[in-house]
Amino acid sequence: MKAVTALCLAWLLVGSEGALTCKAHVKVKDKDQVQDKVCADKQQCATFTADDSPGETRKMCLNKTICAAMTDKWFSIQRVTTRSVIVKCCDKDKCNDNAVAPPAPSKTPNGISCQFCDVGANAPCYNATCVGDQDRCWTRKEGQKEIPSGCITSNACGLDSDARDFLKWHLADLKDIKCYNSAMSLKLSVALSVFWLGVGAAVVS
Repeated sequence: MKAVTALCLAWLLVGSEGALTCKAHVKVKDKDQVQDKVCADKQQCATFTADDSPGETRKMCLNKTICAAMTDKWFSIQRVTTRSVIVKCCDKDKCNDNAVAPPAPSKTPNGISCQFCDVGANAPCYNATCVGDQDRCWTRKEGQKEIPSGCITSNACGLDSDARDFLKWHLADLKDIKCYNSAMSLKLSVALSVFWLGVGAAVVS
C-alpha cells in the first residue's frame, strides 16, 4: 500500500513539473472568486482586461500560443460602440496576482469611418467612426454574404484559430472575416487631393 501511495505521489510531482501556479477566477457557489490554480503545462498566467462600460478584468491560465499572439496588444472593434480588450501574460508562479492595469486605449476619432450593417433582409447600415488604432474596415460572413462590420485594429485581422476562438467570447467572432485597408485608401485620397490642388494652383499661376 505504501509503495502504491509513493508511486501516486511521484506521478503527481512529475505531472505538475514545469506547470505554473496562477491566480484565476473560478466559480464558487455561483460567485466569482480569485484562487490559486495549477495550469496545464502549455499555459501561462494571464490577466484579461476589457475597456468598455462597465469594464472587466479576469485572471486565468492561457495557452502559450495565444499569449504569444496577443500579449500587451489592444484588440479593438467599433460598431455602435467601441470594445477593446488586452491580455497580459507572464511566466512565473502567481505573476498575475498584482498585475498593473494597462493604459486605456485611445478613443479619439482618427479620421476613418467604416460601414456597419445589421443582419437580415433590408437591414439598415450605419457609419461607424473609427477611433485610436482602429485602422481597418472589416466584414463578417453570414451564409454567402459579406456583411460590413465596422472598424477593427489591424492586429485582429491575421490571428490564428486559437486566438480567434478566445476573442470570440470576449470581443467578436472573427472567423472568416476580411479586412480592408481603409487607412491606405484614405491616405491615397488625401494625396490625390493635394496633387490636384497643386496642379490647379500651377495652372492658375
